[in-house]
Amino acid sequence: MDGQFTGSTDAILKWASCKWGFDENVTRATAVNETHWRQLELGDIGNGTSIGILQIKSRDYPSSCEAVASSQHTADVTNPDCYSYLSTAFAADYKLAQQRACFDGKIDYLRDDSPSAGYPSYPDGTPEEMMWGCVGWWFSGHWFDSDALSYISQVQFYLNDQAWLHLATAE
Repeated sequence: MDGQFTGSTDAILKWASCKWGFDENVTRATAVNETHWRQLELGDIGNGTSIGILQIKSRDYPSSCEAVASSQHTADVTNPDCYSYLSTAFAADYKLAQQRACFDGKIDYLRDDSPSAGYPSYPDGTPEEMMWGCVGWWFSGHWFDSDALSYISQVQFYLNDQAWLHLATAE
């Protein structure tokens, strides 16, 4: 993963989705849900600081933005090592690489999570269940817990609404 692809935001999200084997519209809907399609968005300030279009949490993934991970000062996002803030391609590549690891059953601690009733244990879901479980994991850090289910519902709303079509034309 090098995040060197260039192009429009939409082209970058499509490229990263294809590279990692995910539905590009789910990635687009995630970007709308996380930041309303804005790469320079910051979130979770004071709680690990999430950075970039797909909100990579600097506390959980410090190599994506060492400056903010070590200081938690949002002014440090312009530091050259803050790839998740400075590069949409890096942010999409990095986030979807993590999602692929989840999808492939490589997030060992999730095996100990007890999912909400009616959902499969990790990593025993169908491909569809694994994909949505990993989308929810990105937000909550857990496997089909109530926070993940709420987040999945939000992403599915934007997926059904295709909200990115209105935001992508504003680039």
